[in-house]
Amino acid sequence: ATRTTTITNTKNTVRKNTEAALRVVYNDIPESSLTGDDRDTLDLPKRDLEPTPAPIPPNEPELKIVKRGNLWFTINIVDPQHRDTKAKPEGVESVEIVSAYLVSGVAVPAGFPTASDFKPQVSTGTFLIKINCTQDQLGGKMYFKARYINTRKQPGPWSTIISTVIS
Repeated sequence: ATRTTTITNTKNTVRKNTEAALRVVYNDIPESSLTGDDRDTLDLPKRDLEPTPAPIPPNEPELKIVKRGNLWFTINIVDPQHRDTKAKPEGVESVEIVSAYLVSGVAVPAGFPTASDFKPQVSTGTFLIKINCTQDQLGGKMYFKARYINTRKQPGPWSTIISTVIS
Protein backbone atom coordinates (compact mmCIF):
# COMPACT_ATOMS: atom_id res chain seq x y z
CA ALA A 1 0.00 0.00 0.00
CA THR A 2 1.22 3.44 -0.86
CA ARG A 3 1.27 6.03 1.91
CA THR A 4 -0.22 9.26 0.65
CA THR A 5 -1.49 12.35 2.41
CA THR A 6 -5.08 11.46 1.52
CA ILE A 7 -4.79 7.90 2.87
CA THR A 8 -3.04 9.10 6.05
CA ASN A 9 -5.68 11.79 6.66
CA THR A 10 -8.51 9.29 6.07
CA LYS A 11 -6.91 6.79 8.47
CA ASN A 12 -6.45 9.47 11.13
CA THR A 13 -10.07 10.61 10.77
CA VAL A 14 -11.42 7.04 11.01
CA ARG A 15 -9.22 6.35 14.04
CA LYS A 16 -10.31 9.56 15.78
CA ASN A 17 -14.00 8.79 15.16
CA THR A 18 -13.61 5.15 16.30
CA GLU A 19 -11.82 6.19 19.50
CA ALA A 20 -14.53 8.78 20.22
CA ALA A 21 -17.27 6.16 19.73
CA LEU A 22 -15.44 3.68 21.99
CA ARG A 23 -15.03 6.33 24.68
CA VAL A 24 -18.79 6.94 24.65
CA VAL A 25 -19.41 3.22 25.17
CA TYR A 26 -16.67 2.86 27.78
CA ASN A 27 -17.83 5.91 29.75
CA ASP A 28 -21.36 4.48 29.82
CA ILE A 29 -20.18 1.37 31.72
CA PRO A 30 -20.48 1.92 35.48
CA GLU A 31 -17.14 1.53 37.27
CA SER A 32 -18.61 -1.01 39.68
CA SER A 33 -19.68 -3.38 36.90
CA LEU A 34 -16.14 -3.92 35.62
CA THR A 35 -14.49 -6.90 37.28
CA GLY A 36 -10.76 -7.53 37.38
CA ASP A 37 -11.14 -10.05 34.55
CA ASP A 38 -13.11 -7.49 32.50
CA ARG A 39 -10.32 -4.98 33.01
CA ASP A 40 -7.74 -7.56 31.88
CA THR A 41 -9.82 -8.44 28.80
CA LEU A 42 -10.26 -4.75 27.88
CA ASP A 43 -6.60 -4.06 28.71
CA LEU A 44 -7.61 -1.39 31.23
CA PRO A 45 -5.42 -0.58 34.23
CA LYS A 46 -6.71 -1.51 37.65
CA ARG A 47 -7.71 1.53 39.68
CA ASP A 48 -5.49 2.38 42.62
CA LEU A 49 -7.65 3.73 45.40
CA GLU A 50 -4.62 4.94 47.39
CA PRO A 51 -2.56 7.58 45.59
CA THR A 52 1.08 6.67 45.36
CA PRO A 53 2.91 8.81 47.90
CA ALA A 54 5.40 11.29 46.53
CA PRO A 55 8.02 12.01 49.16
CA ILE A 56 8.86 15.60 49.94
CA PRO A 57 12.37 16.23 48.61
CA PRO A 58 14.69 15.74 51.62
CA ASN A 59 17.56 17.91 50.40
CA GLU A 60 17.86 21.33 48.86
CA PRO A 61 19.39 22.18 45.49
CA GLU A 62 22.76 23.87 45.32
CA LEU A 63 23.00 27.12 43.35
CA LYS A 64 26.13 28.38 41.63
CA ILE A 65 26.63 31.33 39.27
CA VAL A 66 28.54 29.92 36.31
CA LYS A 67 28.47 32.66 33.63
CA ARG A 68 28.16 36.43 33.57
CA GLY A 69 27.48 38.99 30.91
CA ASN A 70 26.27 42.55 30.59
CA LEU A 71 23.07 42.62 32.72
CA TRP A 72 22.71 38.82 32.76
CA PHE A 73 24.10 35.75 34.48
CA THR A 74 23.48 32.02 34.46
CA ILE A 75 22.73 29.97 37.56
CA ASN A 76 23.59 26.27 37.66
CA ILE A 77 21.24 24.10 39.76
CA VAL A 78 22.94 21.00 41.17
CA ASP A 79 21.59 18.09 43.18
CA PRO A 80 24.26 17.80 45.91
CA GLN A 81 23.55 14.08 46.32
CA HIS A 82 24.14 13.38 42.62
CA ARG A 83 26.70 15.90 41.35
CA ASP A 84 27.59 13.74 38.34
CA THR A 85 24.20 14.17 36.67
CA LYS A 86 22.13 17.06 35.35
CA ALA A 87 18.87 15.27 36.16
CA LYS A 88 16.50 16.32 38.90
CA PRO A 89 16.21 13.98 41.87
CA GLU A 90 13.56 11.26 41.63
CA GLY A 91 10.07 12.55 42.40
CA VAL A 92 11.04 16.19 41.79
CA GLU A 93 8.95 18.02 39.22
CA SER A 94 10.59 21.45 39.30
CA VAL A 95 12.85 23.88 41.10
CA GLU A 96 11.37 27.06 42.55
CA ILE A 97 13.80 29.99 42.56
CA VAL A 98 13.10 33.22 44.43
CA SER A 99 15.14 36.42 44.49
CA ALA A 100 15.60 39.56 46.54
CA TYR A 101 17.07 42.77 45.16
CA LEU A 102 19.03 45.47 46.95
CA VAL A 103 19.45 48.82 45.20
CA SER A 104 22.99 50.00 44.50
CA GLY A 105 24.43 52.36 47.13
CA VAL A 106 21.98 51.36 49.87
CA ALA A 107 23.41 50.03 53.11
CA VAL A 108 22.42 46.40 53.72
CA PRO A 109 19.64 46.42 56.34
CA ALA A 110 20.14 44.18 59.38
CA GLY A 111 18.94 40.66 58.65
CA PHE A 112 18.52 41.30 54.92
CA PRO A 113 17.27 39.36 53.06
CA THR A 114 14.34 38.08 55.10
CA ALA A 115 11.67 35.68 53.85
CA SER A 116 9.39 38.61 52.95
CA ASP A 117 12.15 40.22 50.82
CA PHE A 118 12.15 37.29 48.38
CA LYS A 119 9.87 37.39 45.35
CA PRO A 120 9.16 34.57 42.88
CA GLN A 121 11.78 34.54 40.14
CA VAL A 122 11.16 31.37 38.14
CA SER A 123 10.03 27.76 38.35
CA THR A 124 12.09 25.53 36.10
CA GLY A 125 12.73 21.91 35.29
CA THR A 126 16.18 22.56 33.84
CA PHE A 127 19.60 22.63 35.50
CA LEU A 128 20.63 26.01 34.03
CA ILE A 129 18.65 29.23 34.22
CA LYS A 130 19.56 32.57 32.67
CA ILE A 131 18.60 35.65 34.68
CA ASN A 132 18.24 38.93 32.78
CA CYS A 133 18.44 42.25 34.61
CA THR A 134 17.44 45.76 33.63
CA GLN A 135 19.65 48.83 33.24
CA ASP A 136 18.18 50.41 36.40
CA GLN A 137 19.35 47.37 38.42
CA LEU A 138 22.98 47.89 37.36
CA GLY A 139 25.26 47.92 40.41
CA GLY A 140 22.58 46.49 42.69
CA LYS A 141 22.83 43.15 44.41
CA MET A 142 20.57 40.13 43.85
CA TYR A 143 20.11 37.29 46.32
CA PHE A 144 18.76 33.87 45.31
CA LYS A 145 17.56 30.73 47.01
CA ALA A 146 15.81 27.65 45.63
CA ARG A 147 13.93 24.53 46.64
CA TYR A 148 12.72 21.37 44.97
CA ILE A 149 8.98 20.88 44.35
CA ASN A 150 7.73 17.28 44.10
CA THR A 151 5.06 15.96 41.71
CA ARG A 152 2.33 16.77 44.26
CA LYS A 153 3.48 20.41 44.47
CA GLN A 154 4.97 19.93 47.95
CA PRO A 155 8.15 21.96 48.56
CA GLY A 156 11.39 20.76 50.07
CA PRO A 157 13.81 22.82 52.18
CA TRP A 158 15.34 26.08 50.93
CA SER A 159 18.91 26.17 49.66
CA THR A 160 21.70 28.33 50.98
CA ILE A 161 21.35 31.91 49.76
CA ILE A 162 23.76 33.05 47.04
CA SER A 163 24.26 36.63 45.87
CA THR A 164 25.83 38.57 43.03
CA VAL A 165 26.38 42.19 42.05
CA ILE A 166 24.65 43.06 38.77
CA SER A 167 27.19 44.25 36.23
